[in-house]
Amino acid sequence: MTRLPFRNHDVDGRHLVKAPEVGAPTPAVASIAASMPGVPASGQTAGDTRRVLAARVAHWYARRRTAAVGVVMVLVWILFDAFNSSFLTTQNIAGLIDQIVPVAVLSIGTATVLLSGEIDLSGAAVGGVSAALVARLSVNAGLPLALALVLGLALACAITVVEALIVTRIGVPSFIATLGGMIALGGVLLLVLPSTFEVNLAGTSLGAINTTTVPAVVGYILAPALGAVVGWRSLRQKMGDDMPRSRRLIQAGAGLSGTAGLVAIGVMTAYVLGQQGGIPVPVLVMVALVIAGEMALRRSSYGVHLLAVGGSRPSARRAGISTRRVVIGAFVVLGTAAFLSGLFSASLDLGVSASSGPSSEVLDAIAAVVVGGTSLFGGRGSITSALIGAALIGSITNGLLLLGVSVAMQSIVTGLILVAAVSVDMLFSRTRSNRELR
Repeated sequence: MTRLPFRNHDVDGRHLVKAPEVGAPTPAVASIAASMPGVPASGQTAGDTRRVLAARVAHWYARRRTAAVGVVMVLVWILFDAFNSSFLTTQNIAGLIDQIVPVAVLSIGTATVLLSGEIDLSGAAVGGVSAALVARLSVNAGLPLALALVLGLALACAITVVEALIVTRIGVPSFIATLGGMIALGGVLLLVLPSTFEVNLAGTSLGAINTTTVPAVVGYILAPALGAVVGWRSLRQKMGDDMPRSRRLIQAGAGLSGTAGLVAIGVMTAYVLGQQGGIPVPVLVMVALVIAGEMALRRSSYGVHLLAVGGSRPSARRAGISTRRVVIGAFVVLGTAAFLSGLFSASLDLGVSASSGPSSEVLDAIAAVVVGGTSLFGGRGSITSALIGAALIGSITNGLLLLGVSVAMQSIVTGLILVAAVSVDMLFSRTRSNRELR
């Protein structure tokens, strides 16, 4: 297979490319690490053994981090249900799904920007301003909703493109550029809103987005169909690898087991939402965005370039990739996701106001992406991590709310989760970097 000269990625963007190791541990140390007896090899120090063991753990964790977060979420659900039996009721789970959709959709755009090696703090503000514009045009000015939606989407993408140009052309760090954008957009929101600083969406087409549903049978059909496609691709990939047949069969079985688990989750979600009247359109949009984003990341040339730019921008430039275009494209994806997130939030709240697009929402989106397994430093992660991380953080927030925990403590817990996730990411990134440099 032809390799691109990027650290961490091959041409299809799916596998880590092992960098040449100078002064790598001797076979004796590697053998000890494989058997893990805890005793250093003859002639080798205990430090050598610990470093090799740490490298093996880091490699295992990098490949299974998203799955590990899924397991943690199941444990969280069991724990909260043990303290409050109403947590796993269909009514509460349906409400939980409605609550996490805006954050999950915004997280998709945030994950794309993080994968490019940048960061964004203005996504929620972009969504709030674009939703306010759509509300003003469709409700107050009487424009057709379709036209208002197009103009709102154009505004959101224009804002994020301007931020991307400031980052790529002028060289302003994305943290500063998007932080300034978030502050400025808070003022723009006040200018867009009427003198009452709110637009009521009750009884309007825009307000009905969140309550528009499709029958649960749609989920019963789509979940197995998508699972069959994903499972077949996974099976073909595993059986085509250059490895012993027994190992291929084991990996194929593991992949199919994971696919079966995802199908079961999809069917159960459709059942839960069906008990509450059907699957809301925002949920279907969220799932479609995750699938499309994951396919684009793993199967398209842009996805390969995105991972390459985030992994090593100098190497990407040497390979002839336009890093500026890749970063601008990531911010366009962010603008689209922010626009949809703002619409879904407005529909859920049945209105837009001066508090639309809060800074806490963008922090929740960043936390969701990092907790789900995407590196804060670019080049490693997935779009699926956005959904899984948002589900975990939403579950914790919902569970604490049912237990009567104050809003202040909920914020503290979310902040601690974010710090812990970034700390773990830094530790394992450092271990992997040390391994590649040796």
